[in-house]
Amino acid sequence: MAVFTAFAILIWLLLFACTGLYDARRLANAAEEFKLVLQAVASGTVGAAVAAFALKVPTQRSWVLAAWAACTVTVLSTRFAYRAILRWMRRCGIIVSRMPIVGAGREGRDLCRSITRTRRLGLQVIGFRGAR
Repeated sequence: MAVFTAFAILIWLLLFACTGLYDARRLANAAEEFKLVLQAVASGTVGAAVAAFALKVPTQRSWVLAAWAACTVTVLSTRFAYRAILRWMRRCGIIVSRMPIVGAGREGRDLCRSITRTRRLGLQVIGFRGAR
């Protein structure tokens, strides 16, 4: 049973990494993240069921369904909580990325206004570079 558990965890971690759930650049859109989580959890559940069959671990179909439902709810709620915490930290200025704006003309000032109004992005304008 310990071999199955270790193998199942390894499968889940690999599938989450392969679907891009650990890549921050791919997770800007919450709907896309939701889709990736559903895809990864479904694949992980199938992988765990196949591993259970291959290792002759007695499992029932109800276990597979319960594991899929529990993992889906757990992963989605955890990621939702992480998003909320990150959004709060960005709004409070705890996690910010410093950003210069290239171009000091009207477009640069408009961009600066947009960025400073949207604090949840976690961007801090440090100045302008270029001619007016």
